[in-house]
Amino acid sequence: MRDWNNLVKVQNNLKIIPMRHIKILLILLPFIVSSCGTENSSSQGNIDFNLFPVQVNNEYSFRDLNGKSIEGNSYEYLSFFYNGVAIGRLPSDLPRGYNMDFINTSGDVIFNSDAIDVSIGGSEIWISKPNEALQLLKKNGEKTFTAPKEMISVFPFQNGFAAAEFWNSETKESLWGFINQTGQTVIKPQFSNLLSNSYFNEGKCPVRNDDEKYGYIDTQGKLIIPYQFDYCEPFIDDRAIFRIGTYGEVKYGLINEDGLYVLSPKYYQLHNDGEMYMVQDDNGWGWIDADGNVAIATQFEEALPFNNERYAPVKIGDDFGFIDRDGRIVVNPQYQHATCFYEGKAFIQDDNGLTGVIGNDLEIDLIPQFEVSLPYYSTNDYFRFFLEESSIQSDYFEIQSVVDLVEEFSSDKSLYNMSFGQLSNTFGITLNERSRYHVIHDTILFSTGNDRSIGAKVGLWGLPSELVEKTVGEGFYQSRVKEYELRPELAPKAILLSFDVSPYERKAEVEQLIIDYLGSIGAEAIWENDVDSRFESESNYRTFKNQDFTYEIFQQSGLQYFAIYH
Repeated sequence: MRDWNNLVKVQNNLKIIPMRHIKILLILLPFIVSSCGTENSSSQGNIDFNLFPVQVNNEYSFRDLNGKSIEGNSYEYLSFFYNGVAIGRLPSDLPRGYNMDFINTSGDVIFNSDAIDVSIGGSEIWISKPNEALQLLKKNGEKTFTAPKEMISVFPFQNGFAAAEFWNSETKESLWGFINQTGQTVIKPQFSNLLSNSYFNEGKCPVRNDDEKYGYIDTQGKLIIPYQFDYCEPFIDDRAIFRIGTYGEVKYGLINEDGLYVLSPKYYQLHNDGEMYMVQDDNGWGWIDADGNVAIATQFEEALPFNNERYAPVKIGDDFGFIDRDGRIVVNPQYQHATCFYEGKAFIQDDNGLTGVIGNDLEIDLIPQFEVSLPYYSTNDYFRFFLEESSIQSDYFEIQSVVDLVEEFSSDKSLYNMSFGQLSNTFGITLNERSRYHVIHDTILFSTGNDRSIGAKVGLWGLPSELVEKTVGEGFYQSRVKEYELRPELAPKAILLSFDVSPYERKAEVEQLIIDYLGSIGAEAIWENDVDSRFESESNYRTFKNQDFTYEIFQQSGLQYFAIYH
């Protein structure tokens, strides 16, 4: 607990709020929407508190500030309103993804769609559908454009630009660039990694180089402030937050549009809050102005932004109250939790864990009566919830690349007439006398991280060695023993392709594509496994033959395997 001796004194005329206890479970957790803000940025989405998603008997529906139920569908899950849109998840038997209603602030369904992921921006919605390229929709559900399949990730639009990640099937890597609102690439993919802070404001955008240093580019992609920061943010009113340090001693400060220090790095945390900045030092949380002058002394264990409103919630001791912009307490600390004001409304939660709503006139609009899981419970929770935004990812990837690899190694008959030594010289591998698997080809066919990816390896299967009898020792100690001897002239038993496919559900698609390809080259399924493969498998072998090869398909240790015998 911090030293509270320097805290502002609680005023005598503070409002004390009566409590009532009517238990209705109200869940206000983030669904799969994305905010329009960035880490430590003032840009954030708009939450509407006039309708609440309420769970009763395992079904969700809306209620208004008077507790009145709003007519509409019942949902498995229902989000609160974000940038004017809420999402209701309907029961469905989809193998992947969700069936969703998109709902306006009147409680009416705007449109319905199946989706894996959704990002709700200020005027648009990014949607990721099962095994499809990303789509940009208007708020009424009308499609603006479908992104190219090579665009695998994108952040929400800010000021006409969006950072987007593109997959290069030739180099087997992805790079980030920027697109405009018609989907055209306006800054070519060239950055190895961009984060949620990489958006344009006031004509400049922070970007990171391969050495993980930040600088700024203009709208033409030209570097205008050199890479020098460990972290920095978009400019707001000719000021930008920057950070020096990555581990241990991390400090934040402010720079001007020329990249010069306005405030030397001195605070543990620093966040834009409209005309002021929230800061944290050894004394706690407080506020400064744009020139670094103290506006409200650092003193609060937790504090949340004013959010362009008159009051901000702060934690004094064990409870939250509210202060005005001069730092004066206007509502006595008495709440277990509280949220920022949004359009004049804020949540309050009493010591019994019941939640209500307070207006910016400091009068109670809805007395605490609901069981609510608030979207954030501390300063850091708040900024993680709103400002540490992740990109939306395409669910599409080119599984056909698996077939291309299968075709490549099942059509080259010359490979199967070569010895271990010849294959080793051709592919540059080193043989190990005790190993049964020797990698000759290792690549990423497609990857968007851990969620959607295909990795592939092609290897020689079999021991390039055999037991030979040797004489060892001398004189009395001489003896005959059998030892393994590397014999590169031996031939492998098979060429084995392994595929690491994520998500797991896509493995069946990969297997079916291989089976379809085998059918196209005249390979017929046989039921007896007459090939001495000795593979330990988690699934039954599926064996196929044509006039040239024998093929086996099986799974082991989460990988999909395809073995080719000549």
